[in-house]
Amino acid sequence: KGTLAHELFERFFGAHKAIDSITLSEAEQWARGATESLIEEKGAVLLVPGRQSEKEDFIAIVIRAVRELVGHLQSADVVKVEMEKELSGKFVGGGVRGTVDLIATNSSGECAIVDIKWGGFEYRRKSLVESRYLQLAIYAQLARPALEQWPALGYFIVRDARMLVLDSPYFPNAVVEQPENGESLLEFWQRAEQTWKWRKKQIESGLVEVTVTGTEPDDDSGAGESGLPMPETFDAFDDYTVLTGWDERS
Repeated sequence: KGTLAHELFERFFGAHKAIDSITLSEAEQWARGATESLIEEKGAVLLVPGRQSEKEDFIAIVIRAVRELVGHLQSADVVKVEMEKELSGKFVGGGVRGTVDLIATNSSGECAIVDIKWGGFEYRRKSLVESRYLQLAIYAQLARPALEQWPALGYFIVRDARMLVLDSPYFPNAVVEQPENGESLLEFWQRAEQTWKWRKKQIESGLVEVTVTGTEPDDDSGAGESGLPMPETFDAFDDYTVLTGWDERS
């Protein structure tokens, strides 16, 4: 569903370059027809018998999301939207690259990077409050040389049709969260680079920490006050659990 939503937004902004001239009713009408076609092309699983209700729920969710996202862009006086923008650059460890879901530019030339997520509003909100937004920070670091500024950063949660922004008034109607430690984006990035140096030094000395369920941190598990906090476990989205063993129920 998240993949389909991304595709829908990409098609929408590809067909609607003039953001300020889009009416919300036009956005809804376009989204309804485009979603039906998109499901037939790439979401056939929603067409199988017994999933009609799920399909209709999905259509309603993405129509609302398109309308609300357009509303947020218009309220921010956005004049240009770039979807799936590929960025590459350097950091203390070498080269890094990534693909940004959405880059918005307003009439003053100010930019915002928005990562589009299907769900997880509360999880993403806590990541901003607790300074755990490394993916967004990497995007900001990649975009900064070209933009000549730190962009505003945020998430758009499709299922909730809500914009969530890190410490910025860029989107006037968004939910704005500030890091509880009071650090700036630059300070966060400096801690991220310090954390990379710390881990690299460990690896070069032969130490590899496996942070999976069932393990406990030790004296070498923390990067110190100058680094980012390390989660006790980090295997919730692990595709390679066979490399770290099975639990007793397996």
